[in-house]
Amino acid sequence: MMTGVQARGTLGRARVDGEPQVHIHGQLIRPVAKVHTVGGLSAHGDQADLLRWYGLFANHPSECLMHYERQAAQALVQKIEVQGAKVHSPRPGARRGLASITLSS
Repeated sequence: MMTGVQARGTLGRARVDGEPQVHIHGQLIRPVAKVHTVGGLSAHGDQADLLRWYGLFANHPSECLMHYERQAAQALVQKIEVQGAKVHSPRPGARRGLASITLSS
């Protein structure tokens, strides 16, 4: 069962789109499980909730922001930076050294 938005280019999206084969850990797999989607659910709060949560950290640690919508990501980056944090936005394929939170709208 898939809930919420499955971003383009992700395994979840490939399954929702009914791709006959997917890559998992470098292997090409032919899924046999049926996929059901439940639209309208989200696994996190909205932007205001995320900013409120982040504001609870006394030292405002740096963040790595990953978001599938560039415009929404830029808006959130600006608001987090106002709270005194440094926000990194990794390039596609980046794998090095940053803890990350994945956000979707």
